[in-house]
Amino acid sequence: MNLRQRLSLVAAIVLLMSAGATATNEHWTVVNVPIDGDFNYVCIGENVHVTGFFRIEEASFTDGRGALHAQLLIKAEDTVAVGSTTGLSYRYTSAFKDVLYLDSDSAPAAASVVVKVVLAQQNGGPKLVMRSLFKVTIDAAGNLTVVVDNTADSCTP
Repeated sequence: MNLRQRLSLVAAIVLLMSAGATATNEHWTVVNVPIDGDFNYVCIGENVHVTGFFRIEEASFTDGRGALHAQLLIKAEDTVAVGSTTGLSYRYTSAFKDVLYLDSDSAPAAASVVVKVVLAQQNGGPKLVMRSLFKVTIDAAGNLTVVVDNTADSCTP
């Protein structure tokens, strides 16, 4: 999390606290969800082995009314793919994180989020697109549970 993102999170917490709610049970969690599997990309005519992980950073707190507020930052890291037949390599190069804000009147708070990862071929050519559906839950103690529910793949020219 860079300095600007941390300051944004602090500002959001201060704003919520100044609105008459006292923050309790402040919590910070980092979860790494591994990626290690073969995906059949019909658009390029071969299976591709993808490795890496999704880094999910979560900051949450409960306000004085018992409502749960959270911010999640999700980013694929060290994610690479190799074609099983051609040996062509693909790499995820984005520096951006997906941001999810989650508010619930009480715990647990739950949401589903789709994260899109585009893997670029090192020599040009089609890009592999991997969409993963995450189901995230934050309980009253601030514990984060992440389940990858579905993954779909496609290509872009």
